[in-house]
Amino acid sequence: MPSSSGFSGPLSRRTTLIAPFHVMTLLARARELEAEGRSIVHLEIGEPDFSTPEPVRAAGERAVKSGDLVYTPALGMTALRRASAGFYRSRYGVDVDYRRIVIT
Repeated sequence: MPSSSGFSGPLSRRTTLIAPFHVMTLLARARELEAEGRSIVHLEIGEPDFSTPEPVRAAGERAVKSGDLVYTPALGMTALRRASAGFYRSRYGVDVDYRRIVIT
């Protein structure tokens, strides 16, 4: 029996214990309705309806070319956390210690 992922091979008994990711079923149904001509507003998975901005793509390409592809710290990159603290300071006039900011 094919799974919702399209895999049709035999599944182990343990796989029946894994809860399905229902949002993907919802997304598949929404796409079926779109294919039928229905207008659908997607709110199911948080996937943007626009392509990745050029500066982000360029930064990604630079990272791949330089080999800078390591896991970030669990709390987030320090530079980004500091920049976020600076944003709160300049935008809202509040001082938030960057060590209290977590970006995952």
